[in-house]
Amino acid sequence: MNDIDIVREAEEDLQREKLENLWRQYGHYVVMAIVLVVIGTGIVTFYDYWTTKQNQEATVALEEAYASKDTAPLEELLPELPKRHQLVANLMIAGKAFNDNEDDKANAFLDKAAQNNSGDPYLRDMATLYYGVTLLRKDDVQAADVEDALKPLLSDKDNLWHGHAKLYMAITQANIAKDYDSAIQSLEDIKNAKTVMPEIAQIAVSLQDLYTYRASRAEEK
Repeated sequence: MNDIDIVREAEEDLQREKLENLWRQYGHYVVMAIVLVVIGTGIVTFYDYWTTKQNQEATVALEEAYASKDTAPLEELLPELPKRHQLVANLMIAGKAFNDNEDDKANAFLDKAAQNNSGDPYLRDMATLYYGVTLLRKDDVQAADVEDALKPLLSDKDNLWHGHAKLYMAITQANIAKDYDSAIQSLEDIKNAKTVMPEIAQIAVSLQDLYTYRASRAEEK
């Protein structure tokens, strides 16, 4: 089992706490679920269901376009949507693109979602996280590329996704840069952070043990 698999299995356990945090923040909205498949796994999140006629129509149009097997209806609809709905559409397109192994296309739409300052900040930050994470699928990716992509989350210790960003940064440092010392330090930061979810901290402990072992083996060679 590789490092990404460890995180993937643990993410299911994190969903309840994520959703509880989101509900506390957006409980005054009527929300509906979107299932977005990224990197072969389901990410459950929420977006606002607005009550104006324009936004109701946009939401219905999004649902209908998402029902298609390909991304063409969503891409055609995109320019007609309000800015906040465009963020959701970009995430939907990215999810479908990854299912079709169109990594470059998925990355492009995740980047667009991450740059959308009019949308829900929770969804925008999620797009930032997964844009950085999906770079790990590129054969020629550099650790600096991932760090640059995750920087907004890495620098904001109060962000809901900060612990996730730190975790994937540690994976990047260990597996791409082969810098086990930096990876171990990133994981130590997770363990000591006050706002990181307990489950993320537990994964950090496991990976820290793994990277400590790898570092010792590397020194022996």
